[in-house]
Amino acid sequence: MPSPSRFVDGGHVDACVELSGLRWLYVSTSTALAGIRRLVAGVLANMDSAFGHL
Repeated sequence: MPSPSRFVDGGHVDACVELSGLRWLYVSTSTALAGIRRLVAGVLANMDSAFGHL
């Protein structure tokens, strides 16, 4: 689940609560949210292929 976006260094940062090391910074909130969603989906796909069904 994404955490609320925050404004940092001229951009909006979104993060994933469950995977706290993942962050996505972008100029707009909607693009930052889309970016963190894609990043989390990719990480979960990699974990699934490496370790089996999640």
